[in-house]
Amino acid sequence: MTFIPANFFGTDVSAIYHVGYVVENLNDAMGQFSEAIGVRFVDHFVTATYRDAGNSIVTVELHTSFSLDGPTHLELIEAMPGSIWEIGSGPGLHHIGLWTDDVPAEAARLARAGLTAVASSVDPDDEASPGYFSYHRNPQGSLVEIVDIGMQQGMRDWIGAPGPSA
Repeated sequence: MTFIPANFFGTDVSAIYHVGYVVENLNDAMGQFSEAIGVRFVDHFVTATYRDAGNSIVTVELHTSFSLDGPTHLELIEAMPGSIWEIGSGPGLHHIGLWTDDVPAEAARLARAGLTAVASSVDPDDEASPGYFSYHRNPQGSLVEIVDIGMQQGMRDWIGAPGPSA
């Protein structure tokens, strides 16, 4: 297993592919970011299923968007009360998303380092099996999201971004 980057707080930040904000109104937030910094978005409605910190399975419908331009993308997620994507003490950085080639192993390593898992996706065909992402609370209060690097091309396809050879 190789965590990408091997040292999150080191100088290699190549694994950071997005930063995520949970917002009250997605359309308003996309408009504000577009006007302020010229970023372009694609938005989607998605179903997300995860296991929460209490070991319960949670399924929510989300309205979410990703910026079209990268390599580091901006993700906006409309707040979903009662889920991992709710606004607690007000808007702010919700998470930093990183690629990994082994979500369960990296989740265990983060937990040993004191970053408690608060949500882990489950395989839609087998809820006992791990899925492709895991969220961990970092000491500063926001979250670290690790995502299986095998989802990278699917993410490019989802947002309509070109691959590395384009």
